[in-house]
Amino acid sequence: MRTIRVIHGNEEFILIDTHDGVEGRTVTVLVAPDKIVPAPGSPPSPEPRIITTDKGFRVPVARWNDNLIECLQGESKEREKIYQTVLHKYLEDHLQGHPDRGATFYYLTADDHFLSILSPSHPHGLAISLYTEKEPAETAQRQNVEDELCIKFTNNLCELLTRAAHEGYAGAVLNDSEPVYFCLDDDESLHFLRLAEDEDDEVEETLLKPNGEWSPNVAEKKLDLYANEDACDRNMVRILGHIPYYDEDAATRGVGEPRFYTVQDPADSDRVERFEMDNFESLSQSDDMMIVFQNQQSASEYIKHHAPGNFDIVPIDDLKQLIRRATDHNLVVVLEPGNHRAMSGVFWLNGNDVILDSFSGLWRMNVERGFDPLT
Repeated sequence: MRTIRVIHGNEEFILIDTHDGVEGRTVTVLVAPDKIVPAPGSPPSPEPRIITTDKGFRVPVARWNDNLIECLQGESKEREKIYQTVLHKYLEDHLQGHPDRGATFYYLTADDHFLSILSPSHPHGLAISLYTEKEPAETAQRQNVEDELCIKFTNNLCELLTRAAHEGYAGAVLNDSEPVYFCLDDDESLHFLRLAEDEDDEVEETLLKPNGEWSPNVAEKKLDLYANEDACDRNMVRILGHIPYYDEDAATRGVGEPRFYTVQDPADSDRVERFEMDNFESLSQSDDMMIVFQNQQSASEYIKHHAPGNFDIVPIDDLKQLIRRATDHNLVVVLEPGNHRAMSGVFWLNGNDVILDSFSGLWRMNVERGFDPLT
C-alpha cells in the first residue's frame, strides 16, 4: 500500500494506492469532511465513513479500479471532475521515469489511454506500443498526428504493464515486433513474458525483471496467459468506439447493409462447407462452424493457413438464409474465425432478425444503417 499527499488547486488530497493480486489495484481519494460538496437538490447522504490518517480525519470520495472511476459521496459534477483530474494526473505522473535511472521505455498516450494496436499476437484485446528508443516513438507520433499523442517514458516497466493489465489491455508489443504477454504463475502473481529472436533466429522467452531488464526463462517457469476478457472488451469499446466490429474499410463502404463473404466448393455450390471450431467460444453445443468474412482477403488468408483446399470465395447474397442453412446442419456461423476478437463475432437469428454477438455486445442487422445496438 502506498499513501500519497497531492495538492491540486490549493486543496490537499490523500491518495491510497493498494494492490491485492492481479485483479485488485485500487486508488482511493480522501478529503477532509468539510470539503464535501453535495450535488444541488440531492437528498441527504448517509453518514460517510471516516478514516483516521496522520493528517487528521478524512472521507473517501472517489475510487479508481479496473480503469473505472467511481465517485462515492453523491457530490456535485464540479467536485467529481476534480477527483477525476487528480486520479488521472497521479496515474500518469507515477509512471513517468528519469532517463538516468535504469532501463528506459517509451510509450505514447492520448487523453486517458495508451497508444495501442490490434496485434495478431494478442487476439483478445488491444496491445500497447512500447519502444526502447525515443526515435521510433517519435515516428509513431508523426504517423498518428490526428490523435494528439504525447511521448512519455518510464523506468518502471513492471508498474506500467501492471496498470495496463488492470485497465483491460491484452499485452504489449515492443519495438513494433516483439510481443509481450501478461502471465500468471501458480501463486497468481503477474509476470511479463517477451518473445524475441536470438542470434540464431530462434524464438527466445525472456521475463521482465524489476529493474527493466529481460532475463532468459531458463527455469521454464510454468506460466498461464492472463487476459481479463470482460475488461479487454470494455477497453476496446472505450478506444475503438461502440461499433459492431472493427472494419478497416468501414469509411469507404458507405451506409447500408454490409457485404460479407463465405467459401464454397466450386464443383458443388449447394454443399454446406463445415469447418472445425478452433478456440472460438460458440453459443451452441456444435463443434463445427460455417465461416463468414468481411472481405475476400481475410477469407483467402484463413483458407491458406487453416483449411487448405480448393474453395471459391463468394459474396453472400442472403445472410439470413445462410444462417438458416447453418442452423439446419447444426453449425455456428462465425464472423472472421481466427482473426482478432475486435473483428469477429457470432451470427444467429432471433425470429426474422439477424443478430451479431461481438466484443461490444449484441447488434441487430439493419438494411439501411448496417447494425443497431440491442439495449
